[in-house]
Amino acid sequence: MRARGPKVWSLAATAVLALAVLPASGQELGEPLAERLYSAEDAADFLSKPWKFNVQPTYERQASGGSTGYLLLQPYLRFDLGLLLWTRFEWQVAQVDDDSGSITAGVGDLQWLNLIGLEASETWGRIGAGPVFVFPTASSSELGQGKYQAGPALGYVNRAVKGWQFALLIQQFFSFAGDADRSRVSELKLQPYITKLLGDSWYVQTKPVIEVNFAKGTNSVPLDLVVGTVLNGRWSLYLEATVYPNWTSPPTTDYKLTLNAGYLFPSPLSSPLSRR
Repeated sequence: MRARGPKVWSLAATAVLALAVLPASGQELGEPLAERLYSAEDAADFLSKPWKFNVQPTYERQASGGSTGYLLLQPYLRFDLGLLLWTRFEWQVAQVDDDSGSITAGVGDLQWLNLIGLEASETWGRIGAGPVFVFPTASSSELGQGKYQAGPALGYVNRAVKGWQFALLIQQFFSFAGDADRSRVSELKLQPYITKLLGDSWYVQTKPVIEVNFAKGTNSVPLDLVVGTVLNGRWSLYLEATVYPNWTSPPTTDYKLTLNAGYLFPSPLSSPLSRR
């Protein structure tokens, strides 16, 4: 997760350009684009209907004086299998760490989140629950935790208040296998989302990831701000800034900056009528 800026940001630009030349999902080359367009609500909602593919170059400044940079790939997929299933992958595919004085480059661990729809209504919102997994795919010990992990997850999204969106994502991670020399993992992550929808497809949001590490006896409660927009009903762009005040355990990170470029599209597995 640590980077010299130019390498990571150039990789991000390449990935975004590759997305830009893809046809809309479920269409052949030469066919007109589907008429279905998406809103800021869809972009800010992790339990939304469209599929999403996010590319996130991120820079972290460490409290020790070093830095981390990485390119995060984040696909969101939705399947209707009788029950609704939302699934999300997160993988740091380009990661450079110079926190220890020397530079380590490679890929990080792969995280896979699954939420099965339990309840949905306009008034009470949508609830999903399911398992979350972590696979130790990191190319070096500095870039991952070295442990297979699994645990429960719960997601909730509510759009009942006009102009606002509220959500909560809870994930608990337990290690059960992996490198015997690496520390065990028992960590809780709570992520509240508060989104204010603005005009012309703009929005502001806060979505800090609150971490409680039971294995190490530490916790982290950051402050977070996102400013985002949706362009042409398809492209989700936002800038996120996160700071880590010294009001809980001593922070390992001073601040983090993330740029997101995402593409929203209908599921290729749904019928043409349901995509609209």
